[in-house]
Amino acid sequence: MTKYNFSDRMKALVSFVIEGEPVADVGTDHGFVPIDLLAKNKVPFAILTDINEGPLQKAQNNLNLIEISNDLYDIRLGSGLVPIKNGEVSSVIIAGMGGENIIDILAEDINKTKSFKRFILQPRKRSFMLREWLQNNGFEIKEEKIVKEAGKLCEVFYAEQGTKKDDIFLPVKMRKDPLFKEFLDDYIRKVNVVIDNMGNSEETKELVKSWIKRREDAERIKDEYSPS
Repeated sequence: MTKYNFSDRMKALVSFVIEGEPVADVGTDHGFVPIDLLAKNKVPFAILTDINEGPLQKAQNNLNLIEISNDLYDIRLGSGLVPIKNGEVSSVIIAGMGGENIIDILAEDINKTKSFKRFILQPRKRSFMLREWLQNNGFEIKEEKIVKEAGKLCEVFYAEQGTKKDDIFLPVKMRKDPLFKEFLDDYIRKVNVVIDNMGNSEETKELVKSWIKRREDAERIKDEYSPS
C-alpha cells in the first residue's frame, strides 16, 4: 500500500471517529483522513464531500493509489452537509475551516445536523464562536486535544447532543493537555492583538474591558500551571 504523510492533527481527527460505523468527511481535500480509516478497517464506509471538483479528484487519485475498494466509499460534490442524507453516517468530520464557516454548515439545516451522532471539528480560527454556537444549540463537547501542524497549534474536539456547559474561551477539558501552556501563550498573544486593534474609544471601552478580563483569566491559569 502506498505510504502517505499523516500529521498529528489528522491522527486526532481519526481518534475521535466512532469505529465500526460510517463516516463523512466534509471538505475532504486530499481525503487522507477517510483513507486512513478505511485502510485500517476502522469504518465500513466513508463519504467524501467537497464544494469543488479539484479536491475531490485529488482525493480520488489518493484512494486509487492506496487501492481502496470503490464499494467502501462515495465521493460527492456539494456544500456542507447537503450531499449527505439525514442520519446516513454516524460521525461527521469538518476540519480546517474557520469557526464561522463551520457554524454556517451546521446551522443550515439543524434537523439534519441533529440526525448525526457525532461531529469531529477542527476550527482554524474563532473556535470560541463555534463552541458558543454548539452550547446554544444543544451540543456538548465531549473530548478535545491540542495538536501541532506546521508549527501551529490546532484545537480538535468532538461534540454530541448534550447540555453540559464549558468555558468557550479556555475549556476545562483542554487543561490536561501537554500543549495547554503553549496554547495559553498563543491565546494571550491573540487577545493582546484584539485589544490593541480596538483602540481606546468610548464606544469600545466595555468590550476592551471584557477582553482584558479574558487575558487576566488566562494569565492566572498559566501561573497556576507554572512550576513552583
